[in-house]
Amino acid sequence: MSDKRGRPRDQAVRAAILTATGELLTERGYERLSVEAIAGRAGVGKQTIYRWWRSKAAVVCEAVAAGQLPLPSAPPPDTGELGADLRSWMREQFEWLAAPGHTALVRALAAASSDDAGDTERLHELITGPSREHLIGRLRAGAAAGRVRADADLEAAADALLGAVLYRVLARAPIPPGHPEALVDVVVAGLRSG
Repeated sequence: MSDKRGRPRDQAVRAAILTATGELLTERGYERLSVEAIAGRAGVGKQTIYRWWRSKAAVVCEAVAAGQLPLPSAPPPDTGELGADLRSWMREQFEWLAAPGHTALVRALAAASSDDAGDTERLHELITGPSREHLIGRLRAGAAAGRVRADADLEAAADALLGAVLYRVLARAPIPPGHPEALVDVVVAGLRSG
């Protein structure tokens, strides 16, 4: 989120800062990312960054909004088999997290989100909200096909799956083999009709 004080942003400078943020976060991780390093890579003064953003978390948030950082965005598949589709999707989420720097990125976004309500809303619009809606949409398709109870709370089921992913990241908990599939099996068993 930008600060409204001072001169308007030079878009080329802004782009250089966001590109540098994405590159450095991928190379070093959030913990070793600094405003000084971002400024050095972007070829600007540290004060330029602080004039436009209040923290490194805010710069990271805007870099995500600008598409500088890779995030999983594919909706769950719909092959007609709800359990298999959700297991496949959960495996992809955890595989993405296993890639270098991705867990740090999620932690950085959680930090940015906790710092500022505006960043929270923006990240929800860009990442969390669409992921949750994709998942709820797949669960609705399962309900329409008669594979999910009509009275099932689909939002709670989506929250349980997404929350499990976030818990593992924030708690720095290892992901045991078969864990993504086991999570889906527990949730789907609670949703199943008949």
